[in-house]
Amino acid sequence: PEMKEFNPRHILSYLKLIFGSVIDKNSLKLLFYAHENTPKVIYHDMERIKQVLANLMSNSIKYTKKGIISAVIDWEQDKNDPNNGVIQFSVSDTGCGISKQRRDNLFNFLDPDKVKDQKTGNKDASITTNLAGTGLGISQNIAIALDSRIEFTSSVGTGSKFWFKLKLNGLAHTHEEELILKKKRQNFQLTQKIKHILSRTIH
Repeated sequence: PEMKEFNPRHILSYLKLIFGSVIDKNSLKLLFYAHENTPKVIYHDMERIKQVLANLMSNSIKYTKKGIISAVIDWEQDKNDPNNGVIQFSVSDTGCGISKQRRDNLFNFLDPDKVKDQKTGNKDASITTNLAGTGLGISQNIAIALDSRIEFTSSVGTGSKFWFKLKLNGLAHTHEEELILKKKRQNFQLTQKIKHILSRTIH
């Protein structure tokens, strides 16, 4: 994993930039929202998170002809340590939904030989035809590499919601906390400059 500090809201901006111009805005609306308590800075693999969410967004767009698709970030802070917590990324849609008989195969479709009809045990052509190319299998593998797993809930004719959670330790700040830290860093840098100037003056 390529770990680095970043603002998770930048991922929403990325998704908006990528998908905002490819939808039919007359029938489909995209919403992007990070809850106000979401940390301004986290330390994780930004590129892999972006890849998973982009795949989930692409999948929702493919199966949602009209309505709303939303990408949301939630944050649950650790009650014992404000620097720790769980961040959740989710994508919801008002698409066709996923029937119960197809849910067990949802993340295996990338290998057609693994997609079997539960009654006959034979290859289910309808599943591979309808689901091929959505990238859910790849997304699940990436999520597992991030020590997470994609979960989902769905209702036929109503829509679906996919999400994954990441545990964060040691670096997670709210907007207000980040402003305070930024001020402290600036004060520290100013103090160091003053010390440097004074030392040169004395010598």
